[in-house]
Amino acid sequence: MLKANLNGLVEKSCDICAEEFKLPVNEDIEFFISDGIYEDASEIELDVVESLDGIADIEELLNSEIELIRSDYHSCDECKHSN
Repeated sequence: MLKANLNGLVEKSCDICAEEFKLPVNEDIEFFISDGIYEDASEIELDVVESLDGIADIEELLNSEIELIRSDYHSCDECKHSN
């Protein structure tokens, strides 16, 4: 089990005006890293990362999480206050 916290600023284009702004991020993340194919009948929802060679690319996992955050709808402070 990998538990981490993403904390910092992410460059993002406003989804309303398209201006670039820095989006504050403070997210707890958890991954279950499995050495091989993971099969579990339990109903617990886990973000499972399967590693077929015994190595998990942590940088790739974190970049993927950052891209998920960027893909959500976000607006800059100016657009938030004008609506």
